[in-house]
Amino acid sequence: MLELEKLLLDTGFLLVNPETDLSFELIEKQLSHRLPNDYKFYLENFKPFEGFIGPEYVALWGYDFVLESNAEIGIFSLVPNTLLVGSNGGGEYIAFYFSEQEQPSVVITPAIGLETQYNITIGTNFTDFIARLTKNIEWFR
Repeated sequence: MLELEKLLLDTGFLLVNPETDLSFELIEKQLSHRLPNDYKFYLENFKPFEGFIGPEYVALWGYDFVLESNAEIGIFSLVPNTLLVGSNGGGEYIAFYFSEQEQPSVVITPAIGLETQYNITIGTNFTDFIARLTKNIEWFR
C-alpha cells in the first residue's frame, strides 16, 4: 500500500487515525464480492476527499457515506456488482464494477439510469485510478 499512500498524500488527501473498527462484511455481503484491499486501505486511513486531481474533479466518499448512499439508492438490487464510492460533481458516479474477474474496475457511471453499458473505465483498480489522475490522464480521452 506504500504506492497508494504516497499517491494520496502527494495529492492532498488527509490522514485520519486508522479506523480499526470498520466492518466491510455488510458491504461485501450485499455486494457479493470482496472489496479491494487498496480501497479498504483508503477508507481506513484517509478522510473523504473532494477537489481536483489533475484535470478531473473528484469526490470520494468515506465509509459511512458509502454505506448510506448505496442503501438509499438501492444500488445492490438495481445494479448488482456495482458499488458507488463517489462522484465527479457532474451528474455521474465513481463506482467499482465487478465483472467476471474478482478484481473490479473503477468506472464512471451515469447517475440517471445507472446502466452499466454506459460505464467508462477510469482505472483497472483503485490505485491505478488515483495514479491516472495524478498523471493528468483525462477520463474521456
